[in-house]
Amino acid sequence: QLYINIREAKDLINGDMGGASDPFVTVKVDGEVRVTTAKLSNEANPQWGHETLISLVGNPAKLEIQVWDEDHFSDDNIGHLIYRFADLANEGGVDGWVDITNKKGKALGDSKINMAIHYYPTEMIKDLRSKGNKRALLVGILYKNHPKADRHLDGCINDTQKMKATLLARGYPEENIRMINDADETPADLQPSRDNIMAGMKWLMEGTKGGDIRFFQFSGHGIQREDDDDGEEEDGMDEAILTMEDGHKTSCITDDEVFGLLVKPLPPVARLVSIMDCCHSGTGMDLPLVWKVDLDPTSSKKKIINAMRGLSKAFEGTGKLTFTAREAILFSGCKDDQTSADAEFADGSQGGALTFAFMEAMDHQKEWTCNLLLRRMKAVLDGSFTQKPQLSTCWAMDLSLPFAF
Repeated sequence: QLYINIREAKDLINGDMGGASDPFVTVKVDGEVRVTTAKLSNEANPQWGHETLISLVGNPAKLEIQVWDEDHFSDDNIGHLIYRFADLANEGGVDGWVDITNKKGKALGDSKINMAIHYYPTEMIKDLRSKGNKRALLVGILYKNHPKADRHLDGCINDTQKMKATLLARGYPEENIRMINDADETPADLQPSRDNIMAGMKWLMEGTKGGDIRFFQFSGHGIQREDDDDGEEEDGMDEAILTMEDGHKTSCITDDEVFGLLVKPLPPVARLVSIMDCCHSGTGMDLPLVWKVDLDPTSSKKKIINAMRGLSKAFEGTGKLTFTAREAILFSGCKDDQTSADAEFADGSQGGALTFAFMEAMDHQKEWTCNLLLRRMKAVLDGSFTQKPQLSTCWAMDLSLPFAF
C-alpha cells in the first residue's frame, strides 16, 4: 500500500506567461497516473489536503510527483520529484516540506511542496497484521420497548450472537468483543441508546495502531432523513441508524457521525470491517466508493478502478475523485433506496437477510476475497429477496486479495 497526502505548496513559479499558476499535482507509479488533485485557479500557494491510499500490485520501482500549471492548450510542468520505492521502504518515507525540482534535480527557487508519503510493502503489512490485535463492537436492537409496534424486530440480537461466535472462531479475544443490545438482562450502560452506541464506537477505535483489525456490526432499523449538514449527499438524504430511543432526529446516528467515529481515526495499515444489516444502508458509513458486483475478479487494475463509482463525498469541485486514505470496508444489506428483510437461519431462528447470507458464506468456506464474498452473498439472496447487498470502501483496493477480518 502507498499512503500519500498532498497537503499544500508555496511560492510556485509561473508555468506559463499568463500570470500566477493554476496548479494541480499528479502522482505516477511506474509511469501510470494514479492520483490527480483538484486544479486551483490563480494560486501560487495552493492548499489541496488530498489524502489517498493506493493498492499496489507486484514490486513497484518508481514514484513520481509532478506539479502542473493548467493551461487551455497544454498543461505546463512546473516541477517534479522522483522517489524509489525501495528507498521509501528503507528510509521511512517523507513527511513535511520538500523542494520542488526540475528534471535535472535542481531546486526551483523557493518553490516547495508539503506532503506525506509512506510505502508499506506486502511483507511489512503481513508482519504488522501478525502482531496486531482484533476488537469488535456488535449492536443488535429489537426495539421491543418502543411505543410503536411496527418498529419491533425479531432477529437482531440473534445476528450479533451468531457473529460473535464467528469472530471467536477467528481469533477475537472474548474480552475484546462488546455486545450492545436491548435484551432484558443487558446492563444499562450496554443498552442501545445513542450515547451508549457512540461510546462503544469510541471504545472500538481507542488505541488502534497499524496492523490492528476493528469489526463493527449493526443489526436494526436504518432510516433516511433530509441532509441538514452541507448538502453533500447526492440524493439530499442522510442515511442513519436508529437507536432504541423514540424520535426521528434525536435518536439516530447519521452516516456522517459514523464516518467521524469509526473511519477517521484509522491509522495506516489498520483495517475496519463493518456489517450493516438494516434498511437504507448502502452508503451508511459515507465511504467514497461503491463496488459494482458484476465485474470479474480477474479484471485489470485499471478496469477495477474504473468500475467503481464515486459517491457525492468523493468528488472535488473539478469532478476528480479523491479517496479517503483509510482501510475501511462496509458490507451493507441493501442500496440506499431499498429496505432489508428478515431471514430464517438453519436452526430456525430469525435474523437479518444480510447476516444470513454472510453466515452462509462463512459456513460454505473460510477464506474469501471481497469480490467473491459479495457475489456469494448476492447469490444467496437472489430469488428470495429484492434487496441488493453492497460493498463500499475508502480506496481502490485489490479485491482479488484474501478478505482479512
